[in-house]
Amino acid sequence: MNANILILGIGNPLLTDDGIGLLAISHLREKLSSLPNIVPVDVGIPSFQHLDAITRTDHLIVVDAALFNAPPGTIRVLTGAAMDHILHSGKRSAHEVGMGDLLDMARLLGKHPQKRALVCIQIGDLAWGDAPTPEVVAALPQAAQTVWSLAKAWSAGGLSPAMKESTHGQTSNSGERL
Repeated sequence: MNANILILGIGNPLLTDDGIGLLAISHLREKLSSLPNIVPVDVGIPSFQHLDAITRTDHLIVVDAALFNAPPGTIRVLTGAAMDHILHSGKRSAHEVGMGDLLDMARLLGKHPQKRALVCIQIGDLAWGDAPTPEVVAALPQAAQTVWSLAKAWSAGGLSPAMKESTHGQTSNSGERL
């Protein structure tokens, strides 16, 4: 059984590293086209207009920049309850509407994605600028591969692949605070 999978790239491309979620989607778009049940979307800054797409998907992967006190370019993956916990911990979001808000609304509507993953990349800089820092750019292929692996496994009806931590590809299923 093939599941419907929505992949959202989040970020502001005018704030240096914050646009990395958008770049990850761009990096993956051609590869993802080989899996017909996957919909990649460059969200930019989340808003209520994205709720409909979230409520119509079986599974959700979000790619975004994050602050979790690690070296720039470090990647972490949080799935299910760990993702939900992070989205509701501390500062909600730098954006008008956070992903936690959208997932809460989907849950209230009874249309919450079955599987959820947040692929986050530690930023180095959030100053005004239209190009990410070299450390974050260097992490882009590994972040894209992580999203691809999740999407492919979920598309085939499988569970999330095991994620291990490493820099420039640091991933984790832990509920560590971002």
